[in-house]
Amino acid sequence: MRIPRTRPVDERALQPLRPTHPVWFLATVGVRPDRQGRGLGRVVLEPGPADADAGGVPCFLETSLAANPAFYRRLGFEVVGEVDLPCGGPRTWAMRRAVRDTPDGRVGPL
Repeated sequence: MRIPRTRPVDERALQPLRPTHPVWFLATVGVRPDRQGRGLGRVVLEPGPADADAGGVPCFLETSLAANPAFYRRLGFEVVGEVDLPCGGPRTWAMRRAVRDTPDGRVGPL
């Protein structure tokens, strides 16, 4: 899968949607279309939010595939904004996941 480079003009368009407080900014995750629907994306993604919860920090991500917000909502993320990137770029959704209690009931650093 080819991951497109972010252009400075895209960064400027996304900046208003990005948090100004500490967050875990989750990087790009992709699953080949013929492998989707098997839980692979969830397995790859879940350690990030779990570690963020243990550290008491929310998570943030951006996605430009229209089907992805529904997937991320199932993992506890909420859309906080969306923008059509300039120069014919894709619509991009900014999503945030609040800190959750850790399995032992604590929130924040262990």
